[in-house]
Amino acid sequence: MAKSNYKEYPYTSYWKEEDETIVFIKYALKLEITLDVAKELVRTRLEYTKHKQHYTVIDFTNVLKVDKEARAYMNEEEHGLKNIIAGAFLSNSIIGIFFINLYLKINKPKVPAKFFQNKQDAIMWLQQIKTIRKEL
Repeated sequence: MAKSNYKEYPYTSYWKEEDETIVFIKYALKLEITLDVAKELVRTRLEYTKHKQHYTVIDFTNVLKVDKEARAYMNEEEHGLKNIIAGAFLSNSIIGIFFINLYLKINKPKVPAKFFQNKQDAIMWLQQIKTIRKEL
């Protein structure tokens, strides 16, 4: 799929593909997420999305570390989860897989969230969530 609306920030890049409601997020190489970095990630995501509700596919492959305070901040509805309807996490690195599974098991996000190793599977899952939401 071709990327559209591509925007790069110091810690991440954002873009959209065919479905304009899904925001693709890729973290910078060897990223260590502290509380300050987490705040910047949220700020740039909200700026990119113009504070509108959206679905996310987050490529976690490049993340090396996420500290406890950052994890907590990213799991708060008024911060890290703000305007996210559902989030799919992607990774093919051992570290990324570890952090995603830890986050999903311990933090139990208040929005639908799931881990994938395949981007197309992640997109299909988000499409299913969208269909269910329309039926409600």
